Amino acid sequence: MRLGSSPDRLRERRREDHAYVVDTFDAESSLAHRRYVGQVAQLMGEKHFILLEGLARQGIELGTLDRVYVGPGRRNKIAVVLRRIGMEDLTAFARREIAMSVEKSISLNESRWTDVLNTMRPLTPRLHSLQLLSGIGRKRVWVVITERERRPFRGFTDFQMRTRIDPLKALAQRVQDELEGSQKYYLFVDAYGKGS
Repeated sequence: MRLGSSPDRLRERRREDHAYVVDTFDAESSLAHRRYVGQVAQLMGEKHFILLEGLARQGIELGTLDRVYVGPGRRNKIAVVLRRIGMEDLTAFARREIAMSVEKSISLNESRWTDVLNTMRPLTPRLHSLQLLSGIGRKRVWVVITERERRPFRGFTDFQMRTRIDPLKALAQRVQDELEGSQKYYLFVDAYGKGS
């Protein structure tokens, strides 16, 4: 279950406004994209980490980790979003770039993620959502909870100084684990994959 979501919210289709380029290739070189002309970009969404493929506008050169608009309306670099994809659809190069893309997305949205750290709650009577983050066991959960009750965290540096946990690494690793699939709980990534 996604953290803080009702079952109805889980069923609604999530959309991305911005995404990061994790790889590009010529459409003609792919069996799935031969009917297109130009460059296909594999993308990772900035907010929900949804994996997408899009067709770049003619004459636009996209670089790895470029941030592009993929929302409704006119897009300046992506002509059309072709489809949602899963990790199994990514190129080998894109799989290697996912880690850097996740870290970039989290670090550029530090205030949003600091709010997440300040509001994470128990999932069950025996499991706190903080325990799903890399490097945070039961004892560290209480350190985080005690510190944020004293005063909410103001950013990643504040969090790291007060808890001795690197929040960027902990959050990024959890997102990557969820992207790989087979998790019991999904806090940040769409648990229903490309079909939702």
